[in-house]
Amino acid sequence: MNNFLKYLFSPVPGTKFAFYTESLIFIGILVLAAIIFSVIAKKYKNSAFKKHFGGTSNKFLLFALFFGLVIFSRYENIAFFGMRFMMYIVLGIFAYWAIRQIYVFFTKYKEDSKKISEVINAPKYSTKKR
Repeated sequence: MNNFLKYLFSPVPGTKFAFYTESLIFIGILVLAAIIFSVIAKKYKNSAFKKHFGGTSNKFLLFALFFGLVIFSRYENIAFFGMRFMMYIVLGIFAYWAIRQIYVFFTKYKEDSKKISEVINAPKYSTKKR
């Protein structure tokens, strides 16, 4: 247990990290997802989508920035910022946020979308006589 904690909380884990390429690809995917979500949010006129997913592109960029900072700190061997623990924290927060967004999409977004479509498609009555 003590060796595991030393491994996890080592302030300078060294630059020997086998996943630099995969990490950079992941950061690129996050940036690409941010661009796609910003384009979709501008073109999509549904207010429920904007309510639940309006800030998604900014969050993708934020996670890409934080994860890139941790990977860069690991590459440059900067103490405490390149810790394995910091990388796991950033990935854990991203996983929690992604699961929450998926949950919101399948529950709250669909309910709000149905409510808005019912309001828009409701029959409108006029007081004018024909």
